[in-house]
Amino acid sequence: MTIFVYIVIAFCCVVLIAAVLLQPSKGGGLSALGGSSQSVFGSTGGTTFLFRTTMIMATIIAVLSLWLTRSQIQKAQSSVIDVSAPAIDSNLLKAPTAPGEATPPAAEAAPQTAPTAPAATPDKPN
Repeated sequence: MTIFVYIVIAFCCVVLIAAVLLQPSKGGGLSALGGSSQSVFGSTGGTTFLFRTTMIMATIIAVLSLWLTRSQIQKAQSSVIDVSAPAIDSNLLKAPTAPGEATPPAAEAAPQTAPTAPAATPDKPN
């Protein structure tokens, strides 16, 4: 179903681009500063077929995009944090219950003493 919706959105995008490019210019841009007086307030001729097509395609794209987002959110059953959490070895969490049971191997202990710096030698006169 989602593949069909993606195809419909792609088709609507192509039709929307074509409808916008085919519409006649209404004198926008710099012509409003010194051009015709109609372009300052906008010339509203009748609503054209291309204008209606633009509005319908934009509405279809917006509605289908919202529907796709809603359906993808509903599909996600787990959180991103749940999915990316590292697995913990359960043997490390168990405490020995019987006296003879082995404990998990301990990590090597860090050396208790820090290495010493070499002793400074006095300068010998030449």
